[in-house]
Amino acid sequence: MREESPVPTLEFHLENTEGTARFGALLAGLLQPGDVVLLVGELGAGKTTLVRAVASSLGIEPAAVSSPTFTLMHEYVAPGGAVIVHADAYRLRGDDEAELELLGWDQTGDAVVLVEWGDRIGSLIERPKATLELRHEGEQARSGRLEAPDSWADRRGWAPMVEAFGGFPFDSARAQWADLYRWFNGTYRLSRPMEEADLDGD
Repeated sequence: MREESPVPTLEFHLENTEGTARFGALLAGLLQPGDVVLLVGELGAGKTTLVRAVASSLGIEPAAVSSPTFTLMHEYVAPGGAVIVHADAYRLRGDDEAELELLGWDQTGDAVVLVEWGDRIGSLIERPKATLELRHEGEQARSGRLEAPDSWADRRGWAPMVEAFGGFPFDSARAQWADLYRWFNGTYRLSRPMEEADLDGD
C-alpha cells in the first residue's frame, strides 16, 4: 500500500520583529490567489503583526493594517493588484455555516485570506487551508508551526522558506545562542516540579 506524503510542515523561531518581517515576506512570496491561512495564537502572539509583514512585502502600507475584531474583515489591494483579506473570527462561535456569511466569506473569491483566530472557523472552511500557529517566547521572540496544504510543497516559495527558517527550531545561529542563554538565566522554567519518572529512559 502506498504511503501518503507527509503534510508540508515548518517549525520556526522568530528572534525579533526583524525576523517576523523576514518570515512575513517569505510567506507573501509563497501565497497564491485563493489561499487561506488560519492564524492561531493567544492574545498578543503576533498574528496582526505577521499580517502587517505580509501586506508590507506586497506594497501595502503596514500602518493601514489593523485587527478587524469589530468589523470582522478588512480588504487591502496591493499595487500589483493582489487582494489581501484580513479577517478576525474571535467573536464567532464556529458552529454554524451562517457565520461564514456574516464574515463575508462568499466575497473572498481569489483573494489571499488571512484569518486571525482561524481555528474557531476552520472546520467550516471547505477550501484547502494552511494553519499557522504563533507562540510567545519573549518580549519580541516568537516560535511557531506552519502546517500547509500538500500542494504548497511544490511551490517555488516553499524551499526558500524552509531554507531560511527550517533549521528547527531556529532561523539563525544567533537565535540558537539566544535560546541557550534563556535556559541558563532561568527565563525558561518547567511548569511543574521534576518527578522521578521524568528521569527514566534514555
